[in-house]
Amino acid sequence: MKNRVLIIEDQEGIALALQEYLTDNGLVVRVATTGKQALSELDANRFDVLVTDFRLPDMDGLTVVRHGVKRLPNLKSIFVTGFKNQLRGATLQEVSKFEVLEKPCRPRDILRAIQRLL
Repeated sequence: MKNRVLIIEDQEGIALALQEYLTDNGLVVRVATTGKQALSELDANRFDVLVTDFRLPDMDGLTVVRHGVKRLPNLKSIFVTGFKNQLRGATLQEVSKFEVLEKPCRPRDILRAIQRLL
């Protein structure tokens, strides 16, 4: 079974380009452009990895990740953000389940991070 990834990125063009790249590299990928959309996706589908921005239009990415981990305890996450210092509120248990990539980064950097987590 292919690994499933949810991309949460408010810039739709970036999200769709990343979706295409990751799909071309063998992953099943869904996209959400808001935290609310991401929560709906998490409630309706199973994912192995979340790739999220920290700042979303309606909530922060850490809130989305916490919701996802409650539903899927083995869920791994990657934050792609320019605001790494804002993740200090995460617990040690949460930190063990995610990676942080600082913007700007390339799609292949995200793919490598996904591969490390899986």
